[in-house]
Amino acid sequence: MTGNSSLISHTQRAASPRPATQRAAGPPAGPPVGHPAGQPAGHPGRPLIAALGYLLALVATAVAFIGTSAGQWLDGQLVPRVYWDSADPGRGRLIEPALTLLYSVEDPLVLGVLILSVILLAVLRRRARAGFAGIAALLCSAGGSAVLKTVVPRPDLSVAGSTAHNSFPSGHVAAATGLLLALLLALPDRARWWLAAPGALVVSAIGTAAMIAGWHRFSDVIGGVALASLSCCLAAAALAYRRAAGRPSPGTASPGTASPGTASPGTASPGWLWRAVLVAAAGTVTASAVAAALPVAPGLAFAAAAAGGFTAVSTAATTAVLSVTRL
Repeated sequence: MTGNSSLISHTQRAASPRPATQRAAGPPAGPPVGHPAGQPAGHPGRPLIAALGYLLALVATAVAFIGTSAGQWLDGQLVPRVYWDSADPGRGRLIEPALTLLYSVEDPLVLGVLILSVILLAVLRRRARAGFAGIAALLCSAGGSAVLKTVVPRPDLSVAGSTAHNSFPSGHVAAATGLLLALLLALPDRARWWLAAPGALVVSAIGTAAMIAGWHRFSDVIGGVALASLSCCLAAAALAYRRAAGRPSPGTASPGTASPGTASPGTASPGWLWRAVLVAAAGTVTASAVAAALPVAPGLAFAAAAAGGFTAVSTAATTAVLSVTRL
């Protein structure tokens, strides 16, 4: 009888449910899906790498086109000074629309409305911190272009048609690119992909207008896009570092929760690679087609197409960085 009682007691203990604390115990959780081991969601490594790439592009463009006679000659061939002094009928039809577009970029009222629109959109989407970071990057882009014009010398290398006047980088293009990237940073992930390609085309139009008006060289346009992209990636790195450090800010979703329209932190945005390729290809093809249809000199048409392609690829790459960083 004693043996049966022991058997019954052992069976009852085995069948009894474990305490809740024991049931909750399980294998240790692994790293978040879509992120390497040891990297929390929103790790700043990716935007920092992208920022370094844009810095190298900015420096390489300045050195190649400003500091060498071959670069100054190429700038002059793409956007020749003689072209502006001639009574070219094609430029005559384009100069007024080009100047109108450029004047709108530097209009304080237009800029103020656009900046307030970015902030308002960011607040409504509960992404206030991202919106203000984007505006800070925009201001750094515009201010940085003004500083570089004064500190970067343009040597007189006795290149025909070239001058020692430095216009690198373009402030108009830097401001336009910075405004586009600030808007992309304020938007949730899925929405920003829809705006990337059209926005890149608008920036390309502003860069082309700057060359048509004779305000900037080809290298100035490339430098403006690279400078604004560099500033945006640095702002994205700061946002990612703050998220990784676990310091939430008012107006943003707390760590572990997703903003409306985005995937949860720690998961990779699906399809970001093919979206980036699509944006880059669509922007490049469209900008090239528009440039080929312009009644301008062949060198300027090539410059407009090349600048449009660089803008499209740069916008796609920056959008991809924002996507995989979960910002």
